[in-house]
Amino acid sequence: MQGQQGGNVFNPSSGGGVEGSWRAILAIEDSQMGLGFNNIDNPNVGTFDLKAGQVFMGAIHYISLSSGVVVAYLDD
Repeated sequence: MQGQQGGNVFNPSSGGGVEGSWRAILAIEDSQMGLGFNNIDNPNVGTFDLKAGQVFMGAIHYISLSSGVVVAYLDD
């Protein structure tokens, strides 16, 4: 699992969207989010649903959480 560099906990009250640099997102609760990726030109590729316990990995630079709680593990 990731986390050597720490992470951020997000829930919908974190705001409309957060920019940063993350390598993995762990869903603590069933969650729905929009993501932006460093290596894909489209700023918001789409909506992703993660069940509690699932992990999404990639070069993520933007998270917009609609529901749930996630931990986003820092890239550097």
